[in-house]
Amino acid sequence: MFSTTEFGYLSPTEIAAMTVTQLTGLVRMQLRSLSDSQLWALSPTQIASLSSTQASNLSFTELNNLTTTQFAALTSTQFSGLTPGQLSNLNAEKLGMLSGVQLSGLTSTQVSGLTPTMIAGLTVNEIMALNAEQISGLSTTQLANISQEQLDAFYAAVS
Repeated sequence: MFSTTEFGYLSPTEIAAMTVTQLTGLVRMQLRSLSDSQLWALSPTQIASLSSTQASNLSFTELNNLTTTQFAALTSTQFSGLTPGQLSNLNAEKLGMLSGVQLSGLTSTQVSGLTPTMIAGLTVNEIMALNAEQISGLSTTQLANISQEQLDAFYAAVS
C-alpha cells in the first residue's frame, strides 16, 4: 500500500480507479490528506464501500466537501461511526441532505451532539426518522427553538 506521502501524489484519475479492496486499506492519515480533487474523484460506490471507521476518519471539512451524490452514498452504518464533533460541524446544506435512513443510524450521543440550530433546522421528515432513544437524549437547549410543527413530529415519532 502507499505511504501517506505517496498517496498524496495520486491523481484524481488514479484515485477514481482504486478498487474497493484497495480502498479498504486506507488509513486515517491517508483519508485526511485527500485533496478536494482527489475526494471528488471517489465514486458513490467507493464512498459507500468505506468502513464506518474509515468514514469517521474523514474530517468535517471533507464531509462538507463531498458532492451531493457522494454524501447521499454514505450509509447509516457509516453515519453511526461519525463523531458528535463531525456531525455538529456539518454545514446546513449537508444537514438538509441527511436521509431518514442516515439519521436513523445515529446514536443518541451523536444526536445530542447536534447544535440547537441544527436541531431547529431538521425537517418534519427528518424528525420522524428519529427514534425515541435519539429524541430522549436531546437537551432543553436543543429543543428550545423548534417550531410547533417540529414538536408535533417529535411527538408522532415517539408515540
